[in-house]
This record gives sequence, structure tokens and C-alpha cells, in this order.
Amino acid sequence: MKASQSVIIILLVANLVATVWFGLNDRVTSTLSVSEKAAEHELPSVVNSEERSRLYAQFAKAFNAQDYSALYNMFGPAARAQFSRESADAEFIKLNKYFGSVKDGAFTCSGQQNRTH
Repeated sequence: MKASQSVIIILLVANLVATVWFGLNDRVTSTLSVSEKAAEHELPSVVNSEERSRLYAQFAKAFNAQDYSALYNMFGPAARAQFSRESADAEFIKLNKYFGSVKDGAFTCSGQQNRTH
């Protein structure tokens, strides 16, 4: 075998090994990231099942009645400071157009840790 053929075979094998190695490491990292993200985005303990039920009922009633004012008022002061009522109304109208009504819901938390509002 010529030296050039040996180099090509070695490079191909190295490429294959690197592809498998990085593919396996990516999968482990992705799995860890998903579980870490899930733990990071858990709802605070003050949002118990009764509070979730109350919030869901309030949201579903307002959304299904197209009461965008009530929906906007569900946001805390920090959230309301980030966008106007008019822009929120426009987004709620789009959501209502796409989904029509709310029949079921689930809760998740994102953002800064230990912020319950």
C-alpha cells in the first residue's frame, strides 16, 4: 500500500471516530441539559394545586369570553411595564383567532429563580 493511501485511510478512520465520539457526547449533554432545564423551570412551591386551578379558571374564563382587559390585568406590574395593553390585546386576538377557546391547560415557570409574580 502506498503511503498516501495509508494516510487517507487513517484520516477516514479518525473522522469516523470523531463523528461517533462527538455524537455520543452531544447526546449525553443534551439529556443533561433537558433535565437541568426542567429542574430550573419548576413552579415555585407557593403555586400549589389550588392556586393553579384558580389561575387556570380565571384565565380560561377571560380568554373564552375575549375579555382581554382581564387577561392583561392577570400580569404583574413588572410584566405590564414591558408591553402596553394594546400590544397585549393584539396578541390575545391572534391567539383567539388561532385557538378559539381554552379547554385544558398546564403550568410551567421560566425566568428568574424565586420570582413568583
